[in-house]
Amino acid sequence: MNARVRAWKWRHNPLLRRSDIAEWWTAVATVLLMAVLAPLAGALAATGVEESANRLRQDLHPATAILTKDATVLRTGTAPGEPTERARAPVRWQSSGHTIRTAMVQVSPDAKARASTMVWTDSHGRVGSRPPTRPQAEFRGNTAGAEVAAGVCLLLAGAHRMTVKVALHRYRERAWEREWSEVEPLWTHRAV
Repeated sequence: MNARVRAWKWRHNPLLRRSDIAEWWTAVATVLLMAVLAPLAGALAATGVEESANRLRQDLHPATAILTKDATVLRTGTAPGEPTERARAPVRWQSSGHTIRTAMVQVSPDAKARASTMVWTDSHGRVGSRPPTRPQAEFRGNTAGAEVAAGVCLLLAGAHRMTVKVALHRYRERAWEREWSEVEPLWTHRAV
């Protein structure tokens, strides 16, 4: 009841300007747009990323490859959690069309010639990186959805802020100057 009385008094406040009402309505519209667009955009982004990862998982197939030379160490890891060494080696495998294929792939640094390793290939025999698992695809989709939803909220909040800063503040300044030009001569006893 108390909140209802305050809202009613606010409605008939003589100090309330039209720009205050416009600012309040733009804030309401911004919140409503956030409530509708952020979840929608987030869900679309999550679905798109997850479907893309699932399509990648369907397109790539594992194949057993044989190293043709010993692994060559490329660099030593420096970041925490990064493998200490990374290496590449040439490998050879037989594609589904019984064609012998070769490529350079990342392997463990201690891999020797004639050792076997797993490679992921597409239907054309090109090597790709290991596709994400279903939980990884879901995680990537959820992360992308949350990022897009947050971005939509930030974009809408920024648009609201710019509307208030630019349009409403300019309107208020012009109204203040107009009113001051009417009142100032009465207060300073100057003739107009």
